[in-house]
Amino acid sequence: MDDMAFAATWLAKASGDSSLLVKAHRYLNTFWSQEVPWSSAEAYWPSYDNMAWAAAILLLQQPVAADSEIENMALRHREALSLMYKGWLNGRNNWTDVTIPTPTGFPWVSQKPLPTAAAAAQLGMLWAAGDPHADGGGSSSGSS
Repeated sequence: MDDMAFAATWLAKASGDSSLLVKAHRYLNTFWSQEVPWSSAEAYWPSYDNMAWAAAILLLQQPVAADSEIENMALRHREALSLMYKGWLNGRNNWTDVTIPTPTGFPWVSQKPLPTAAAAAQLGMLWAAGDPHADGGGSSSGSS
């Protein structure tokens, strides 16, 4: 479902078809509800095999007509992203230990540590730059 959400978001962005954004939100919401093992650290590690984080960021950057269902799903995407970054910044989120600090304090994960950390950092910058509701975020044009 994370791959479907990512693909639908890009298709909506390329085509301008807002109905695809609604589908993307629903795919991602289904992913959060049915496929994410929230108590597993690996669930919070961005990778080529977990496109949910990138899909959530892209979705939160897209304008959507006022719709309470979509707004609720967007809140869930923000909550999931917040859990990921809380785990990366603090080592633990509400559900599990996400990272292990190295002796110098660098967050470390056991599976592909360098690309995983780089992906988490890059996604964080994209989220803060493009989602006006992200903690400390601005707009994609760089203004707050």
